[in-house]
Amino acid sequence: MSLQPQPPAAASASQALALGPGPAPAALLRGLLNQRRLRQLLGFAVAQGGVQLLGFVAGLLLVRWMAPADYGHYTAAVALLSLVSVMLDLGLSSAMLSLGGPHHADRAALGLLQQQAQRLQWRLLGLLLLPLAALGAMLLNDPALPAPTTAALVALCLLLGLVNARNAQAIALMRLQGQAALQQKLEFAVHAARVCSVAGAGLGVIDIGVGALLMALPTLLLAAALRWALRPLQPAADQHSPTAQEQALSCTARLQALVARQAPNSAYYCLSAQLPVALVAWLGQAQQVAEVGALSRLAMLFTVLSNVLAALVAPYFARPRLAGELRTGFWLVNAGFAVLGVALGMLALLLPGPLLWVLGPQYLHLQAETPWMVLSTTLSVWAGAVYAIGAARGWIVPALLNIPLGLLALLGALLVFDASTAAGAFQINTAVAGASVLLLVSYTAWRLLGSTRLWAQGVRQ
Repeated sequence: MSLQPQPPAAASASQALALGPGPAPAALLRGLLNQRRLRQLLGFAVAQGGVQLLGFVAGLLLVRWMAPADYGHYTAAVALLSLVSVMLDLGLSSAMLSLGGPHHADRAALGLLQQQAQRLQWRLLGLLLLPLAALGAMLLNDPALPAPTTAALVALCLLLGLVNARNAQAIALMRLQGQAALQQKLEFAVHAARVCSVAGAGLGVIDIGVGALLMALPTLLLAAALRWALRPLQPAADQHSPTAQEQALSCTARLQALVARQAPNSAYYCLSAQLPVALVAWLGQAQQVAEVGALSRLAMLFTVLSNVLAALVAPYFARPRLAGELRTGFWLVNAGFAVLGVALGMLALLLPGPLLWVLGPQYLHLQAETPWMVLSTTLSVWAGAVYAIGAARGWIVPALLNIPLGLLALLGALLVFDASTAAGAFQINTAVAGASVLLLVSYTAWRLLGSTRLWAQGVRQ
């Protein structure tokens, strides 16, 4: 049940020669793109599209049926919930993928990993509870919102943020065990229940109280479903033996080390993603803020791609693989994103009308902004995918390199683009995301090539 790093299975040159040169790149590529994997990828993408469509419909119903003032409070609460969820995870679920990959078939080891991760998360909550509560009070500060209602919303967001972070841990364990299809079925059922509940609530008046309950429903339902799905996952019964305690301490130390390396990057990505929108709200008019929000609704459709990569690609790199498999898979992912970015950018440039039609006639004039939205979103998802691949192997780009480069890209973009417009917001996002892609691809490729050269051919690591 040990979660210690796995030593090389063959370390000497004679053993490596005995194992032969290993599969050729063409054979590895055919193995990666076999019919089973392509069917799995297509099936998962189609099903994930259905999941996201349900979420998209529920969001549109709330936009149409809630009063503008209540929807403004609801939007602030959702933003707070997203922030709390990220800050109470800080890369912990990615660290679980990295540490659990070599032990994906050992349920006792995964149970120990889950137990220690939850204990570490309680410590994060203790450290961040008061700062997050103060930030929530600032975000929801509005004279039209009574103080008891504000306090209740902040408390609800803190609770749901903790549950969301626990859900992320459980989903990481399911992906390690190859249960992505089951996870998807659970999410589909939860989103279907959410659409039904929103439709039912629409028969009456949806105020901020009802909206808060509708916000809590999918998180709590998913938590219950994940708890049921992972109920047999328990560590070994004898947890007080010296060996078990030593394993627990080692697991906790390695989790803390990975989280400490990822925490600055997680906080930076969370805050930087909101900065262009905040600049539009500060420098522009309400119309520009509405345009950014409307186009961001379309950007949510890219969540399908992001979730497919998180469910299938990151666990693939977390498990033991041949060196050639990892290298081929990494370049295949990057080539796919490059082709996808060009194709979607050209589509948005030539045919923006069908995309904007979904938002309604008041947004049909945003044809020039649409390609920038598509490009910035594609680059952001690309950067997230490469970061997840590196994190799955324990290769975390140093924050002292990542954050200054991102800030320099942001400063340069602010000097070039108009931050008070919707186009400027997405142009700034494009510049920052593009710099992030260049850094992450270069760093992860360097770590990948440097590490796998030391592996014996034909041996999985």
